[in-house]
Amino acid sequence: MDLDPLGVLGEDALFGNEAGARKYVAGMYSYLPIEDFVYHPERGFRWDNYWQNSETLAAMSGEMTGQFWGVAGAQGFGYWPYDRIRNVNTLIAGLPKYKTNYTEPGYKQILGEAYFLRAFYYFALVKRYGGIPIITEVQDPTGDKEQLQVKRSKESEVYRFIYQDLQQAMTLMAATSERGRANKYVAAALCSRAMLYAGSIAKYSGYSNLAGDATEKELVGIKKEEAEWFFKQAYDAATLVLTGPYSLYNKNAQDKELNYVNLFLDLDSPEDILIKEYSLTAPHNNRLKHSYDATHLPNPTFSSDNESAAYPVLNMVELFGELPITDATGKPIRYSDRKQLYSELEPRQRATFYFSGMELREGPSAVLLTSSVDSIKLFRERPPMHRWAREPQRSTASQTGSLPAQK
Repeated sequence: MDLDPLGVLGEDALFGNEAGARKYVAGMYSYLPIEDFVYHPERGFRWDNYWQNSETLAAMSGEMTGQFWGVAGAQGFGYWPYDRIRNVNTLIAGLPKYKTNYTEPGYKQILGEAYFLRAFYYFALVKRYGGIPIITEVQDPTGDKEQLQVKRSKESEVYRFIYQDLQQAMTLMAATSERGRANKYVAAALCSRAMLYAGSIAKYSGYSNLAGDATEKELVGIKKEEAEWFFKQAYDAATLVLTGPYSLYNKNAQDKELNYVNLFLDLDSPEDILIKEYSLTAPHNNRLKHSYDATHLPNPTFSSDNESAAYPVLNMVELFGELPITDATGKPIRYSDRKQLYSELEPRQRATFYFSGMELREGPSAVLLTSSVDSIKLFRERPPMHRWAREPQRSTASQTGSLPAQK
């Protein structure tokens, strides 16, 4: 009975050496709240039904639709990752005991990643709930009830806590890191985004007409006079990012359409700040594979002969500019070649959507658009296939430039 269990790794095995600690941290990355390829707007993060991953945020917002669903994801879901935060707190508390077992750069990097990850989790929480309990220590579940029932902090206090954690991360972590893990500039990018959120809430929440006990206690909303401080931190962090190794993608400068496509496919893109990778060979139930490529390809490429699950609506297609389907008098244009319809379109528009006659990876598009008026009308009712068929393999967490919600 005195033997240590063989199937359980204790703190000394995990934190007592750099390899164990890196593996522990890697597990935390896999649970980051990223709206990625295995996210569902009603079922949350890391959902295990790979074949319904196509019910995306774009479907929820009405930017696209498909034959299997209309507008999806109106109910939302709960998110309360204090179990993950406890894991981070355990590392922050336990790692210093084994500092002598590490190289100084290795120790600082792992501790910095822990602060970065905790800030990431809290940012996901404060965006959803406003002020929430801030837990920085490993709680004893058998401890005093009053100590376990931590009260909500003000929304501004949570954002300032996130700022402090990210400052720690920037100080500790190295300037570069392997793909998929954080470094000081990744932390700076997250800091800039979080502080911009907070500043915007402070500046504009007065227009939200929120009222009630939570608002009066500042659990929801931030005072307008705090906006300047948050905006200043966002600016400073973004300025730091610009001094790092990242830059806008411009490897195919002479072909803007190809340049925009390769931005999302090039594994060595200098625009990638933090990425999440996927693999078809990954074991089941580890959330490292997805169905986007299969479910978004036009017929007949999809192996089960279903149609594409992604039909972007015309309004979305024309965000890049109106399609040339009528002349100045409103009369339908009759083309002699289908390619004339899209040959002069904005490069990002051609890179984002499949139009009839375009070359897919496995041959020409199966959907034909002729020069007849009826076909143009059909085109308006049933917009072109979404060009996600270009094999996306990464989910965006950050990019320089636009910094979208997620690469």
